Amino acid sequence: MSNAATNNRNSRIDILRVVSMYMIVTCHFIYHGIRNVTEGDTFPDLGFSASLTGGINFFLCQLLGYLTNIGPNLFILITGYFLIKPRNFRYATQKALHLWLVIVFYGLTSLLVASLLTNGKAFSYQELLDSILPIWSRQYWFMSMYIPLLLLSPFLATGASALEKRDYQWLLLVLFILNFSISGIGYGAIFLGPVPLPFYIFVFLIGGYFRLYGCQTRFFKYGIYIYFFGYLALAAAATVAQLHYTPAGTFPHIKGMANNSITLFMSVLFFAWTISLPQKETRLGQWAINMSPYILGVYLIHDNPLIRPLLWNNLIHPKEYIQQPFLIPYCLATSIVVFAVCIGIEWLRATLSGFISAHITKGHVK
Repeated sequence: MSNAATNNRNSRIDILRVVSMYMIVTCHFIYHGIRNVTEGDTFPDLGFSASLTGGINFFLCQLLGYLTNIGPNLFILITGYFLIKPRNFRYATQKALHLWLVIVFYGLTSLLVASLLTNGKAFSYQELLDSILPIWSRQYWFMSMYIPLLLLSPFLATGASALEKRDYQWLLLVLFILNFSISGIGYGAIFLGPVPLPFYIFVFLIGGYFRLYGCQTRFFKYGIYIYFFGYLALAAAATVAQLHYTPAGTFPHIKGMANNSITLFMSVLFFAWTISLPQKETRLGQWAINMSPYILGVYLIHDNPLIRPLLWNNLIHPKEYIQQPFLIPYCLATSIVVFAVCIGIEWLRATLSGFISAHITKGHVK
């Protein structure tokens, strides 16, 4: 990227993009590595209540789970912030098609790797079909929502830009009412499903609102404190309730709040606080800008449904450290390693893809 382009770019948003994806990896350590949310509502005894160390780790895991649950929302807020300026449909289709090809590439590559590591047990024709049709099969729930959102983005942006500020605010209020959900209360419980596209359209438009009308610093300068201490209080309450007031035979489990209105509120606070910070040219910002094109690859690699159990259950083994005082440092450190390795893999894929594309183009020119 040229220096001119870099200077005109809001590096705070790129730093936030990196932070949001790191949050997602850390969140998966908690919810896939320890809780195993993909196994349904079965909560075996993981041993958290067996000792003081286990109890402390339960509280810290619950806190970290809440804090990192905002990662997907942050990513969509960033998308809305960048794409709310109207672009033509061709731009959106090219972006969506490119992303779809990358998803298929990682789906097929993951199937090959998993099949080799399991002596062919991971392979099936259904898995092959799911890898070729990742959106239809919902192989990645986030991508099954994100690509349609990209295709809709030119129309959402055009419609939002045509609204007066007050009408835009009314639109957000209506969408808030339709998407409100806390513990099954609200219309969100009706409209939200496995791929909650209406909810993320709402989040997209919130991000766009901040781009079009700015952020009132006085309202959000304390947002980071509300975010942290709010989740601290919720984690403490959940820990006390589960370790001391659960029925006999019921084991403590780490709770999540994905697509919950509390999570959305905290996401907006964190996002608004970030963009209200003074813009400064820093080495960290430049590093984040350079890393930005490869961020989605982190998700596509580490959260592929075939790679996920191999990563958390066979390689990292989070459950083995539940009684260890270094569980949380281990979580943060391994999440950094997973993030960095995935960035490296995606950089290599993008570099080779660019080289091959340039070579083919050069051949056609001749």
